[in-house]
Amino acid sequence: MSDGIKKMHLIIDISYLYHRHIYSVRSGARRKLSAIVDGQLVDTTMIYFTLQDLEAIRKRWLTACDELVVSICFDSKSDRKDENKEYKSKRNSLTEDDFNCMRNIQEIVTNIGYNVYKAQGMEADDLVTSLVSKYKDDFDFTVIYTPDSDLLVNLGEKVGLMRYKTSLAKLAKGKDVMDKAHLAIGVNNYSIVMSDEWGCWAPYNVTMLYKCTVGDSSDNVPGIKGFGPVAFDGYLKYLTTQLGVTSEQFAEMNKAENVEEILKRSADYFGEFKLQQALDALELVKFRQVDVGKPEKKDSNESRNTEYGRYSMVSLFS
Repeated sequence: MSDGIKKMHLIIDISYLYHRHIYSVRSGARRKLSAIVDGQLVDTTMIYFTLQDLEAIRKRWLTACDELVVSICFDSKSDRKDENKEYKSKRNSLTEDDFNCMRNIQEIVTNIGYNVYKAQGMEADDLVTSLVSKYKDDFDFTVIYTPDSDLLVNLGEKVGLMRYKTSLAKLAKGKDVMDKAHLAIGVNNYSIVMSDEWGCWAPYNVTMLYKCTVGDSSDNVPGIKGFGPVAFDGYLKYLTTQLGVTSEQFAEMNKAENVEEILKRSADYFGEFKLQQALDALELVKFRQVDVGKPEKKDSNESRNTEYGRYSMVSLFS
């Protein structure tokens, strides 16, 4: 039974589903799995747990709409790392075995018929944002699955975000873990959620402005040196009282060109040196548009059964 949504677009950044199992598998906490695939013995442990999460997410939304279109975005080595060696340098590096697993996962989801996106030099976040900006009006609602707050710039009346939180995952038990491990964020609760997380006032939608001034420690984006949440709170008050920025203008700061414009208007507030630090950080946090094909409904129960059967993972379909 649909909740009034006829056509929904489900966009998943596959990398975090993979990464969330790495520690438990490498530590031996998970039983190893394997299968003979096309005459070769394949370690399917990480493949299985990643796709198990993917299918749990897909099934969660099946009854919420009449037609569910699934898109899966893969990372490539980011061009940003060539521009700034420190960018995302804290992230766990993958081994050659991991890359082989990801190639197998990409092949499986492609054969199933899910929309698969990967582009040289681009991160999954770039692909997600490109999909939303180009095709959001083709759907009654779009849901993004990610652990990153960066993608909050895509929120809108027809776009919501399910953000993975490790703290919620640790509390979740049983089959509903993928549902309970994600925090739903939309236009109406953005300010409440992000004000609490950042410890300062967060009007909708200042995600990009926050990250290029305060920075983002998880991605090694420096922002303005010594500029924290308290300073950001003061800066927002300056924007409203001195520059007359309205709530409607804050909402438009999900666009990099608008963030750049407001930063340059704040030159007297920051001074030349700090302003340049913020503008440099903006180059790292803004998204890059990618030429993405139109997402369509191409998957089927038959293709899922065939592909999961090929990898001896029939339980993912049943």
